[in-house]
Amino acid sequence: MAERADLLVIGGTSGIGRAIAAAYADRGSSVIVAGRSAERAEEVAGELGDNVRGIAVDISEPDAIAAQLEDVGPVSRLVLTAVGAGENSIGSFDPAVAADLATKKLVAWPAVIAALGDRLGDDSSVLMFGGNAMDKPFPGSLGLTSVNGGVAHLVVGLALEMAPRRVNAIHPGIVVDTPAWAEASDDFLEEVRGGTPTGALITTGDITAAAQLLLDHGAITGQNLRVDGGSGL
Repeated sequence: MAERADLLVIGGTSGIGRAIAAAYADRGSSVIVAGRSAERAEEVAGELGDNVRGIAVDISEPDAIAAQLEDVGPVSRLVLTAVGAGENSIGSFDPAVAADLATKKLVAWPAVIAALGDRLGDDSSVLMFGGNAMDKPFPGSLGLTSVNGGVAHLVVGLALEMAPRRVNAIHPGIVVDTPAWAEASDDFLEEVRGGTPTGALITTGDITAAAQLLLDHGAITGQNLRVDGGSGL
């Protein structure tokens, strides 16, 4: 019989997803981390604790998701954060990159929710991740801007359709201690810091704290929370 999970993280083997999984594991919650590779997911689960297990879920193939989640029992908290960078611009537009990004966020994520179905109970909550490129474009962000805008609207639609289950999203700015920004120069990071009213860079700790608030607070749903130090102002 499939075991209940306090938290399922799609994209839980690295970066923000792993940090959220670790925070819940440290609380004693039962956690499932999912990644493209079962071996990698199981390795990360072993590092996070005895109350964590790893499974393979490939969001690039939405039709296979239901079968990949058959072994998952009831889920209390669901985090959807697995996705690639997907940079694109109209001058050198790559349809394959655009389709991959849209598929992973706007097709695969609803497919995960649909596959879990009634395993998401009335007290469950879902958290998706977009990004502040949604309303703060930069060169190469054509796909990210449009798809993350889609995530923001998806949150509102799902929050109404799935009620009383709750659905929210976080749209981070640059999170400096994630793998994506590990090679960023000090000059670039100082420029980012200077563009935030808080005068502080965003870390995975900041994102994890916001994630726990949205996942656990029973009165918050249908919200798109920007965690960017105010850089979008």
